[in-house]
Order: sequence, then C-alpha cells, then structure tokens
Amino acid sequence: MGWNEWPLMLFTVLAQSAIGAYWLCAFALFTERRDVLARRRLERLMIVVWVVLGAAFLSSTAHVGSPMRGANVLLRVGQAPLSNELFFGMSFIAVGGIAWLLSLFADSSRTLRNALYLLALVLSIALLWNMTRFYLMPTVPTWNTPLTPVAFVVTAVLGGAMLANLLFALAGLASRRLDRLVAAVAVLGLIGGVVAAVVLITTLPGIQTSVHAATSMSPDMGMWQAARFLLLFAAVALVLGQVIVGRRVLPVMVVALLLVLGGEIIGRGVFYALHMTVGLV
Repeated sequence: MGWNEWPLMLFTVLAQSAIGAYWLCAFALFTERRDVLARRRLERLMIVVWVVLGAAFLSSTAHVGSPMRGANVLLRVGQAPLSNELFFGMSFIAVGGIAWLLSLFADSSRTLRNALYLLALVLSIALLWNMTRFYLMPTVPTWNTPLTPVAFVVTAVLGGAMLANLLFALAGLASRRLDRLVAAVAVLGLIGGVVAAVVLITTLPGIQTSVHAATSMSPDMGMWQAARFLLLFAAVALVLGQVIVGRRVLPVMVVALLLVLGGEIIGRGVFYALHMTVGLV
C-alpha cells in the first residue's frame, strides 16, 4: 500500500468527493424550486464543500514539504497539469466562495448566483480533468491507462453522492426525486468501481518493465480491494435503505459518508502502491 503518499491520498479523495457533491448540489439548486427556504439553506450549507476542498488542497502541500512552496506550482499555468490543477482548484473555490457569500444576503441577485454556479461547474470539471492528466504519464504504465480517469470519476460520484446526501438532509430539502438520484448515482459509482477493479486485476499481469512486474508492486492488492468494496457496498446499502424506508437518518448518512471515504482512501492507497516507471527505476 502507498501509505507514504497519504497527503496525495487525502487530497485526491477529498477534492474529488467535494467536486461530486458540488455537481449534485448544483443540480438540486437548479431543479428544486418548490421549497425556497430549504434551497436557500442548501446554498449556505455548501460552505462544507468549499471547506472540504480547501482541506484537500491544504493536505496536498505536505507533499511538497511546505505550504509556502505551493505558490511555486502556479508558475507554469497552461503548461503543466499540476499548475493547471492548482489554478482551477483555486478558481473553483474562489467562484464558489463568492456565490456562497452572496447567498448570505437576502437581497442578492439570484441570476448572478446562478451564473457563478454554472461557472463553478465548468471549473470543477476542468479541475477533475487536470487532476487526471497529471497521472497519465507515459513513463508510469500502471497509471497511464483509462482506468485512472475512471477511478477518479468513481470517487467523485461515490464520495459526492454521500456528501450531497448529508447536505440535502441538513438543509431539510425533502425530495424523493433527490433521494432516488443519490441512490442511483451511488449504485452507478459502485458498479463502475467494481468493473474498474476487475479490469485492473486482470490487466496487471501484462504490465512489466525490464526490472519490475506490476503484480509485484502490490502483492496484497486483492485483500485491500476486498476491504475497500466491503466498505463501499455497506455505504450504498445504507443509502438504498434510506430510499426504501423513505426516511432520512442523519447518523446513518454520516456513517455512509465515512465508509465511502474510508473505502476510497484504501483504493487510492492501492493506486499509489502501483507506481512503477519504465527503465531501471
């Protein structure tokens, strides 16, 4: 397991979960028009999304040794995926933060907030794409596959569904349609994760260099993947139970979120453990 890369594990899982939660919250803001007060509460609760995203970026600075070095990453915006990642991340937080600040004022323009939400949506997609591009390195054959973007989207979908589900409940946004949407998104994310894991396990034996075989990089991967999916299946089962029963229970939602975060952190640990380069290193 790649536990030594814990700053990046936390960064990618938390940031992608925040992105996915934003997608669902934005959908709710644009489609749920009956309960104006609940929708306004959701807008204000979206501060959680920005806090989680900010915490993700803060944890990533541990990877470069000092938060002060993070500013140096911006020197190659437009050229380096890492620079683009930080640029779009900061832009996403800034635009979303402005929209959140406006939501605190009753007389703020709804049209302006909607425009900011749409801009933030574009920035969130750009952020996720640049997070993916950073790992698509030709010199790292275990990462330079379609499974990397799939894994990142799965985290955004699963983590985002659980975080958004909790925010909907805290906002009092009672909607069977939203409950079913969250459940459907979570199920699709779980299916995508299972398929990606199966493909990864079956294709790893074909990846090797003159020095390393991919299968030797994480010999206990099967055990960790089993633990990961045990947590993910439990979380999705809790969300499905919520839909079947027709009642939200906050402690259960918190547990579901923690289960998904735990499962995806395990999955990301496997991802970093598979790091291997062509050549003699």
